[in-house]
Amino acid sequence: MNNNFLKKRTKKFSKTYFIADIAANHDGSLKRAKKLIKLCALAGADAAKFQHFKAETIVSDLGFKKIGKLSHQSKWRSGVFQVYKKASINPKWTPVLKKRM
Repeated sequence: MNNNFLKKRTKKFSKTYFIADIAANHDGSLKRAKKLIKLCALAGADAAKFQHFKAETIVSDLGFKKIGKLSHQSKWRSGVFQVYKKASINPKWTPVLKKRM
């Protein structure tokens, strides 16, 4: 954990610590993820947050296939598993992205 966060939050009357939620808006692109971090910083964010998950651990591809559906979202063109797989962040990006803020 970054010690700057702890130092900043433990000061009496410190300002709000603003965390921008990038979530999965990187669209599977490290370049886009870096750009989003830069935009968050320019907007005044102190930190940026991504969703770290693996599709295999949060959704059942087999389950949706068994019930004969691609997704629970009528407008999605891909299956749930494929959508979440695309939105999963590559764990190798973490050290690279950590340096950006």
